[in-house]
Amino acid sequence: MSMLIVGIALLQLVLLSPRNKLHESLKYKQNMKKFLIYLSVCMAIVATSCTDFGDENQLTLPAAPTAEISGVTPQSIAVSFNLAPSGAAGYYAWMVVESASVDTTLQAINILQQTAGGKAKGIIDYAEESQKTIQVSDLTPYTVYQIYAVASNTDGIVSAIKNTSFRTLDDGGKPAPSSVAIADTTVTITFHEPLQRGTGKVYVSYFAKNTLYGDKPMLVVPGLEIYNPQDIEVNADDISVSGKSLIVKLPEAPAGAYASVTYDAGAVLDLEGNGANAYTKKADTLINGIPSRGITVKVANETWKLHGEFEALNPDTLVSFSKWDEISLVAVPDEGTEIALHVASKTPTVVYKQPGKTSTLDVELWGLTRDGNAGFLLPEEPPFGATIDLNVPADAFEDVYGNKNEALKVEDNYIYSYGYDLSDLLGTWQINGINASTGAAINPEIVVIADCPDSDDENEVIIDGLAANIVGETESVHAVFDPVMGTLTVPDWQKLIVDWTHPTADITADLFFSTYESPEIVFAVTSPGHITSSSDVWGYYLAKDETGDYYGAIRWYDTSTTWVRTSTATSAPAKATSASMKELIPLIKTAKKINR
Repeated sequence: MSMLIVGIALLQLVLLSPRNKLHESLKYKQNMKKFLIYLSVCMAIVATSCTDFGDENQLTLPAAPTAEISGVTPQSIAVSFNLAPSGAAGYYAWMVVESASVDTTLQAINILQQTAGGKAKGIIDYAEESQKTIQVSDLTPYTVYQIYAVASNTDGIVSAIKNTSFRTLDDGGKPAPSSVAIADTTVTITFHEPLQRGTGKVYVSYFAKNTLYGDKPMLVVPGLEIYNPQDIEVNADDISVSGKSLIVKLPEAPAGAYASVTYDAGAVLDLEGNGANAYTKKADTLINGIPSRGITVKVANETWKLHGEFEALNPDTLVSFSKWDEISLVAVPDEGTEIALHVASKTPTVVYKQPGKTSTLDVELWGLTRDGNAGFLLPEEPPFGATIDLNVPADAFEDVYGNKNEALKVEDNYIYSYGYDLSDLLGTWQINGINASTGAAINPEIVVIADCPDSDDENEVIIDGLAANIVGETESVHAVFDPVMGTLTVPDWQKLIVDWTHPTADITADLFFSTYESPEIVFAVTSPGHITSSSDVWGYYLAKDETGDYYGAIRWYDTSTTWVRTSTATSAPAKATSASMKELIPLIKTAKKINR
């Protein structure tokens, strides 16, 4: 059976042999006749071998001769070598493959049948040429190749593979760069042949794309040359060669920069000592906004951060403003980052926050401030007293190298102020009271709000005349004005008069400014000279703290009670002068929750 397989293999060999070798018509017919006769003999032997006559009758075929490779003579783009079987053979074949290592998976039969791939290959009929000098061209200079060869005997047995390698010669030219790549900040420049390090220096020049203009020549915006340093010498320790590559570690490479590598003559040599010419060409033109030409690569981008303008000083800073259409909310880039432009397709937002209510609006006017920061104008007037948050999306700004910002959120740094000062509050006021119990109007009270002379707080004031039109002269009540939030805050339980006798209840006790159940009353000063509401019901309460007796209120004002400033004068208000008012002073016996 093995002989049948051998015969079939030889028949395949004949059929697969190159047409210019074995398929020439006469020789082909002769060879086919020989192989068919040989195949019939093999089949007869196989048929005979179906009967077992014992080991002494088994047929042993002779081993195939080896294919000997000699006289390998490489040139820069060609090689010649001699090939001859070590003894009488049927056919012998060869193959040249570009590779620095031997292919251990290669099969001898594939070389003989010419089915294995390679740079060049061939098969020879031993009966016609017992040895042959082979020429192979179109090779690559200074490249390693493998030669593989096999032979078969006339019985079709194939030899083991013989192998030898060679390197083509240098082409005599100087090393020249053919491609460039970058990984992180390491540039690999590939040449057309293997290298060794020379003595010439290597340089790098950086370009910031958002500082450049013009097509060719490419120009730098005046004043921004600092972001485009040129001809920086690379430290010798950061330069190496490997195979055909010059490897350069870029010094202090800015993220996102375009780097052009240049070098002196002799910076690299080929293995025969030929030095490379100087390479001085840098990026010199913009193609679609990208610095191009020369040995130019792009350093990977990195993101940078924006910061609220108060972050470094005090992140909890709260700044008030009263001219909403003039204020610019500001974000500051990382130190050393120069913002070049804003990306119009992005949309920053502001959030107006009030108790129980928020509004989010798109910022329409935004960009760079004169000092190089990011600035944002409010799209519309916020409610008075609202705090304003700023949201800047990622990639809204680019620095000079094209690196983009990370997202930023600034919270609780800005508040829209009424813009008051104390003069907007001081003066004579008329209280237009509304009875908290009945909703009926209360006879107006006249009071004076004046500066507090004994306080270190510039916004502390005193209110004179509360309840004076009921009980006569009273003590001042202290309050605090907030010109930013537009509020007047009056603490609970301030004594107005001591040992006052109620005209109808026959009770003598102290009279207090009192809230209904809050620790303080916050009046809303909605414009200069107008108080429009309060945070709780308030009024005057009769009690004796020393004995724990709380008798009741003589008046409760509803939260809708308003105050109107009638003049800026701070003279004493009118007082009660007649006991005939006694019938107008009820005693409302409501429990008092003390908020001291």
